Amino acid sequence: MIKTYKLIVLLLFFGCQFSIAQDKTPIILKTPTDWRYEKIDLPLDFAPSIKYKNGFEELRFAPGMFDTKAEKYFSYAFVIAINDNVTLPKRKAKQLLYKYYRGLCYAVANSKKMAIDTSKIKIDLKRQKKANYTGTVVYFDTFNSGEELLLNIDLDVVKNKKTNTSYIIGLVSPKSKKEAVWSELYAIRNSLDLTGK
Repeated sequence: MIKTYKLIVLLLFFGCQFSIAQDKTPIILKTPTDWRYEKIDLPLDFAPSIKYKNGFEELRFAPGMFDTKAEKYFSYAFVIAINDNVTLPKRKAKQLLYKYYRGLCYAVANSKKMAIDTSKIKIDLKRQKKANYTGTVVYFDTFNSGEELLLNIDLDVVKNKKTNTSYIIGLVSPKSKKEAVWSELYAIRNSLDLTGK
């Protein structure tokens, strides 16, 4: 069970207005600077069933991320840096995303005494050329009223053999891939130089 102080950190991390110190120096996601930056160390408190221990996650939230009426609502990029050689066949990629989103949904809903059936969270992934996977996540926006939300997602895995680090890169938005926000998300991914070559 997530301890109270850890839950407070989690809520701060996802946009609630508590005031405690955090590391604000981007290591990987250095841009866009007008997208809110956050960093959290592994293991992820809200998803303890994800077994990665050594590393961190960085995120960039689009302006209006938590505003349901905003043009870039729930649009963000994340990179999970893991100090290990990680492979993600389709089954493991789906499991990772399911544990991540179910844990997040449960933690935030529980903090707000909101009843959400997290078993309804669904992950659908397909292999594609521009990313390792593309697909959708059936999620519930517990940061607002708990409404069901269909998220489009691209998921990549990049490895740096020199440092033995694996990077899981995610681009997420409920918007169609034809919308302008995806050009911004792809620009974030394309700006990353993680292979060490």
